[in-house]
Amino acid sequence: MTKTKEIVKYQGKFASFCEKNTWEYIKRKNNQKIVTIIPIDCINNEIIFIKQWREAVGKYVVEFPAGLIDKNEVPIQAAKRELMEETGYEGEVIFASPLLSKSAGITNECGYIIKINVTFKGDQNLQDNEKIEVLKCPIIGRFRWLKHLEKEKNTIIDGQVYLYLLNFAGEL
Repeated sequence: MTKTKEIVKYQGKFASFCEKNTWEYIKRKNNQKIVTIIPIDCINNEIIFIKQWREAVGKYVVEFPAGLIDKNEVPIQAAKRELMEETGYEGEVIFASPLLSKSAGITNECGYIIKINVTFKGDQNLQDNEKIEVLKCPIIGRFRWLKHLEKEKNTIIDGQVYLYLLNFAGEL
């Protein structure tokens, strides 16, 4: 493939729409990385999810808590901060993935998956523009819970959540 220069078609506040070698894609500003948190409540045998409105799909999305890694922050610190902000939960990190691609066909977004055994529930600390509902999914009965979510109007399930629940084995 012939190397050509990247053309920025549109520069927004948080992302750019680019083209290179006839390929169109979205780039996150400053190539900022993300964390996706899998919070497990081992005492109550539940997985913690969040539900929030996402303009890109025009629906509420059931997803794992997640967020951007701030400058001078390591993925585990960001995961603990984001988990507390979005859910009010704290806990112990038991797994951290290597850097992973999120959706390489359309974006340069990369991040880490951090699994946390939650031990304490406090209050959410949401930003002014966030309205996040905390959901608890029973580990036993997760398929019933998933089927119920599939029927909710104006709600869609994030692909990572669906895949995780279908293949839940406790390792990740």
